[in-house]
Amino acid sequence: MKKNGIYSLISVVKQVKDGFSVNGKTLSGIIRIECEDDIATLFASFINFRALSFGEYKLIILNHQKALKTIDLKVRPTSLTKTFEDVFFTENGYIAGVFVIENEVPLMVACAKTENFSFSATDLKKIVYEKYALIHKSKAKEIAKKTYERMESLYAQDVISEQKRDEALAAYQAAQAAEGA
Repeated sequence: MKKNGIYSLISVVKQVKDGFSVNGKTLSGIIRIECEDDIATLFASFINFRALSFGEYKLIILNHQKALKTIDLKVRPTSLTKTFEDVFFTENGYIAGVFVIENEVPLMVACAKTENFSFSATDLKKIVYEKYALIHKSKAKEIAKKTYERMESLYAQDVISEQKRDEALAAYQAAQAAEGA
């Protein structure tokens, strides 16, 4: 609701995946974002999230322009206040997901959406998965490049065969092509 250039966006956090709550209770919470001019303050409160023994929780928010904002949460999220000095949030709303990130693989465990927001939880998951896939492709390319450079050096020293160097070059070229796809 907008009043004198100030507005609030409120959403309820709901569990979408079992296995991340304390004693089998339902994950829940509230996210409230208060905006004034180009400053937004996010207030979030989470209930029944269990502590992770590995991985991390992240709050990932999608706005109406398909832009993402990622906020690191604690090992066991309880509450959060964060201020942003940009125009990421608008009256058009948002959808937010609490994700568990393990080995750079995201898994949405809870979701919150403002009323009448056009994107669904499925849309959010797809966009987040695409983002992490790009990260994986970029890392694969970096590793393939380093491997090729090492193999090239070893080949120049007559330590490995031309075939081994060519295999490393082919892997690097495939990683470059995959990143561009």
